[in-house]
Amino acid sequence: MSGAGEAGCDDERANPLAAGERGAASVAIAENTQGAFLLRDLLLGRQYRFFGRIEGDAALYDVPALAGDDGTELRRVRVGIAGLNPWFENISYKLEFDLTDGSNSISNAYVAVDLGSRGVLTIGNQDGSPSLSARTGSLSQLFMESPLPIEAFGIDKRVGISWDRFTPRSGAHLLLFGRDLNSEAKHQGFAARGYWNPHRADLSVFHVGASILHEDISGETRLRSRPESHVTGNHLVDTGVFADVSSDQRLGLEVAGARRSFTMRFEFMRNVWKRDDGARNRFRGAYLEGGYFLGGIPFRYRDGKFVRPNIARGSVGWELAYRLSWLDLDDDD
Repeated sequence: MSGAGEAGCDDERANPLAAGERGAASVAIAENTQGAFLLRDLLLGRQYRFFGRIEGDAALYDVPALAGDDGTELRRVRVGIAGLNPWFENISYKLEFDLTDGSNSISNAYVAVDLGSRGVLTIGNQDGSPSLSARTGSLSQLFMESPLPIEAFGIDKRVGISWDRFTPRSGAHLLLFGRDLNSEAKHQGFAARGYWNPHRADLSVFHVGASILHEDISGETRLRSRPESHVTGNHLVDTGVFADVSSDQRLGLEVAGARRSFTMRFEFMRNVWKRDDGARNRFRGAYLEGGYFLGGIPFRYRDGKFVRPNIARGSVGWELAYRLSWLDLDDDD
């Protein structure tokens, strides 16, 4: 689900939730990486908060290649704790475990230092991909799964150090990363993203941005994507495994906008492999998606992404959504 609420959001960082909205606070804590000053508002007077969520999924496929893959699953089972340092008011932490399929893997494990107007410094296991969709938490996505190019070209959580700074009309994200705690991959690299709001008002916003990710590859690598459904284990597009890729570079362009209850997002991504013999392989992907909240619920936009609405207790919010995705993993061999 994408977000609702007030579009301007200039004062939302100071007062993101009304007092007593504990359910919405737990969602916001689980969803995002926050600095200590924003987290203090979300904790609603507490020093720390436990959070968690369970998401189920079911699928029926009408595609010959996916015959027999119908089924149900627990898509995400996650628990964690987020809180403030009792001695230094500008330091916060977050620890989250992914218990899906009994994997017991570490999702988030970081310490964040809030530098006020100079941004937020985060150290530890955190999000690796810098794109608009990848930086949007799974609870605020229009659909349960990411678009095709985001799954294919994105990377998992990585141990690293990042810096984020947001203003009412722009923002920047820089990340230096190393290994993946939950796999044998020891790739390292850097990522960066910047965005700008050439137009921003109470009930409308226009967003443009760009991102880059460079990864030095050690060992085997591959690019692939499921058909935007996790119930099937069948990756309909797959390069196969390559052991002679020395580096991977991804460029992304993003355009988004919203007016009242309608939101729209578009991203184009270009991925280049550099092989040990100097050859290069080029892959591409893009998606276009949009949503419309019924009942006049306005969108919410904060820190360069759309976030889910704060639905009042006992009420329901319905959203109509669409997505068109394209992914091309064919190039030479």
